Amino acid sequence: PVDSADEAVMSELDVQGQCYCGAVQFTVKAVPIFNGLCHCKPCSRAKGASPVHLVGVPKDKFSITKGEDIIGVGKNPDYGKMTHGFCTKCGSGIWQCPDGAAFRALFPPSFQIQQGEKGCLLPKELLPNAHLNYENRLMDHHDDLPKYLAFPSGPRCSNDGKELPSA
Repeated sequence: PVDSADEAVMSELDVQGQCYCGAVQFTVKAVPIFNGLCHCKPCSRAKGASPVHLVGVPKDKFSITKGEDIIGVGKNPDYGKMTHGFCTKCGSGIWQCPDGAAFRALFPPSFQIQQGEKGCLLPKELLPNAHLNYENRLMDHHDDLPKYLAFPSGPRCSNDGKELPSA
């Protein structure tokens, strides 16, 4: 959750999204719980990239509108106890979350953002507002986003990963 005074207050998200092939579609209408770049190993290894941009929304505000019967669920109980929902036709990730979480972490590239034939630039309100699990980063990120060793409820760190003194 965002709890720092220097972070933007998030407005309600009202979007539709889909997997790459369109066989799975979803809607979300909720104020995000978090919107950040996650550097944790389960996210990075599951997606083959780091960081992974995630927007967390309450589970009950996320609805599958098409293709629920073709969503596969992947788990690796030995690594982070994460659950990943994906389209079994194209393999695209739809959502992920720790087991038992009351939220779903969604991937903004799957939101239906249209700006002509090629554009899909995220609107300002969907840009990430923090780095999460920064202690697991692959490289230093020299941007102005706040960086947390783990989550916003814990210690912040500098671009090079050194814990900052508490305020």
